[in-house]
Amino acid sequence: MALAFAALLAGPALSAQAPADAGRDSFSQAMSAYSADQLAKALPLFALAARESPGEAARHAWYAETARRLDSMALALAESRRALALDSCSSFAHTVVAALYNPQFSLWGSTNADTTWAHLNAAIG
Repeated sequence: MALAFAALLAGPALSAQAPADAGRDSFSQAMSAYSADQLAKALPLFALAARESPGEAARHAWYAETARRLDSMALALAESRRALALDSCSSFAHTVVAALYNPQFSLWGSTNADTTWAHLNAAIG
């Protein structure tokens, strides 16, 4: 997770370090695309990364967050729940669920302030 966070902070500079994704794994490629705001490119790469390492909650959480940002709410919820099934303390997965259900910002039809609050509290717990 620390690598993923570092990649997020590095932003587009990270993608300039390696030519055309040569020799990098799908998760690294997905993080580069995400940090360059190429979410449509990142989504299938995160899907591949999650399939390659199905037991890594962080990969499912990143996949969920990318899906949420692309308005694929059902996919985002399913992947964040997979992440939480693997790691019930995943703050990132909890914040994805909280954002999905947040009635203030989400356009999803299933918003719920209580669910948002519960997952935000779980994220900081």
